[in-house]
Amino acid sequence: PDREFDETERKAKALKLSVAAVQDMTSGVGRIGSRPSAQMTTSDPAPEEDGAVTGGVSTEHWSGRRPRVVVVDHRDSFVFILGDQLARAGADVVTVRCDAALEDFALWVREQNPDLVVLSPGPGTPGDTGFTLPWLQTDPDVPILGVCLGHQALAEAGGGVVACAHEPVHGKTSTIEVASIDLDTNPLANAFIRSINPVLEVARYHSLTVTHLGPNDVPIAYTREDKEVMALAHRTRPRLGLQFHPESILTPTGGPLIEALLQAVMGHGASK
Repeated sequence: PDREFDETERKAKALKLSVAAVQDMTSGVGRIGSRPSAQMTTSDPAPEEDGAVTGGVSTEHWSGRRPRVVVVDHRDSFVFILGDQLARAGADVVTVRCDAALEDFALWVREQNPDLVVLSPGPGTPGDTGFTLPWLQTDPDVPILGVCLGHQALAEAGGGVVACAHEPVHGKTSTIEVASIDLDTNPLANAFIRSINPVLEVARYHSLTVTHLGPNDVPIAYTREDKEVMALAHRTRPRLGLQFHPESILTPTGGPLIEALLQAVMGHGASK
């Protein structure tokens, strides 16, 4: 119960800080096209309060420019925590609602050329992710990280199958095992494999799961107890899916993992 309370408190603080930031910024709010639902907001690292938010590094970590990250919001409260953790790790973060027009988002990404697109958690199935699934099916040339529903969208777009999990898991931790493989052309996958322990505890909040993968995706982490896929990687593209939540307080290594992934897309690599 104490850990669940901490999780709820962290969500609430991230939401309040994000709302306050939007209200205070006139130059930091934009829209893709003219649809009000396609709002974008910028994020900055929020100050720590009572130790509720941990992990990440200061912006001084980056000797050059900061990583540019786009977070696609699939209508989930975790998006605020995820964006905050990316900002704490030194990234410039823009959040875009998934109900923008596909053509507008695709053009905007090509023009902005972000270092990483993050597909957030959310309710429903990959078919409920707005432009995300059809955008992935265009094979965009940009590094992509999918979290929970975003992970499932990556799998389905690659020809995989997403189905009901044997047992829904919400707000619980599981032990996962990370594969020891090398994907030379996927820096996100290599950063994930090399930057964390081969066995670790992670937070899970999902009722669906990836049961089969497409020909270009490989599983790189499983639950220890029932071998459920907890992470997938594209064989050649810089794409990584995480079924678990690295931004959750129940994933102790989430902050360092986010940092390692940002380092990977910026060309700094990752080390144990």
